[in-house]
Amino acid sequence: MDLPGIEKLIEVTANGIGSVAGRMFVEWKARKAGQAQVIAAEAEARVFQIRARAHQEARALLARDDRATVGDVDIGERISERVRYREQTRLSNIGAAVSHAAMVLEDTRVGDDEIDHDWTARFFNDVQDVSSEEMHVLWGRILAGEVERPGSTSLRTLGVLRDLDQATAKLFVRHCSCCLFAIAASGEMVDARVSSLGRDVRLNHLAEFDLGFTNLNRLHEHGLVIPDYTSWAGYDWAVVPNLGHEPLPSFQHQGREWALVSGPEYEPQGPLKVVGVALTVSGHELSRIVALEPMPRYLEELKRFFAALKLDMREVTDLV
Repeated sequence: MDLPGIEKLIEVTANGIGSVAGRMFVEWKARKAGQAQVIAAEAEARVFQIRARAHQEARALLARDDRATVGDVDIGERISERVRYREQTRLSNIGAAVSHAAMVLEDTRVGDDEIDHDWTARFFNDVQDVSSEEMHVLWGRILAGEVERPGSTSLRTLGVLRDLDQATAKLFVRHCSCCLFAIAASGEMVDARVSSLGRDVRLNHLAEFDLGFTNLNRLHEHGLVIPDYTSWAGYDWAVVPNLGHEPLPSFQHQGREWALVSGPEYEPQGPLKVVGVALTVSGHELSRIVALEPMPRYLEELKRFFAALKLDMREVTDLV
C-alpha cells in the first residue's frame, strides 16, 4: 500500500511537534497540480512574517522600561517574553525545514512503513534550533528521504548533521562533487571516494581542488570521511571489455553514469585500484541529499588518470 508523500509528511510532522502540524500544512493537503511553487512561496512568506514579528516584539520588549528604578523591573515578564520568542523561532525553523521536505515530496507516493519514533523525536528536537536557510534545505531533504525510505538516515548521521556548520557543509559539497560513487543494483552505496588521480595524497595534491589536508582533516573531524586518505577500492567491475556488454557496469560522478572502456592495449597488472579519500557511513547517507557543483577541472584530470591506464572514461548515455 502506498499513499501521497505529503500525507505521510504531515503525519510524521504531527508526531514530531504535535497538532500544530495540521494547521501548518493545511494548504499542502488541499493543493492542486501546479500550485507547489505558489504554496512554497506563501509558506516562506509566513515564516518571514513570524520571524519579523518575533524580532520586533523582542526589540520592543528590551527597549521598554516603564519602571522608575531598575529594582522594579518585572524580570518574570521579560523571561516569559523571551521564552515565547524562542518558541516562535523554533517553530519557524521547523516550518522552514518541513516546507523544503514538502517541495521534494510534491506529487510523490510513498510506502506506509512507519518511521522509527526515536528518529522522529531526535529529528524535530535538533532541527528546531537550526536557523540557517542553507541548513534548512539539508534538513528538509533528510526528512523527505526518511519519509520515502524509512531507515535511510541513521540517528548517528542526524548527530553529524546537527554539528555541521555552514562552512563545513560547503566543503562537504565540494568533496561529494569530486566523488566516484559505486552503487549496487539494490541501490546500496558500496563505495564513495575522491580519487587521488594516481598521485600521492600525502603530498597534498588534492589541495588544487580545495581538498588539502586542512580541509580533509576538518571533514574527518566531523565524521564525514575516513582517516586513511590512501585507502583504495577495486574498480575492475567498471571496465567494459566490449560495447556489446549488457547491461553496462557503471559508476556515478557528477550525477552522471560512467563506464571504463578498455582498448586493445589495456593489460591489467593486478586489481584496478582507485586510491583516495573515502566517505564514512554518515558521509554516504548525507551525500544523497547534497546538490553537486560543477567540477570540470577535476573531471578532466580523472579522465586523464584512467587514460594513462589505457581506459577511456565515457558516459554511459554515449555507449547505448
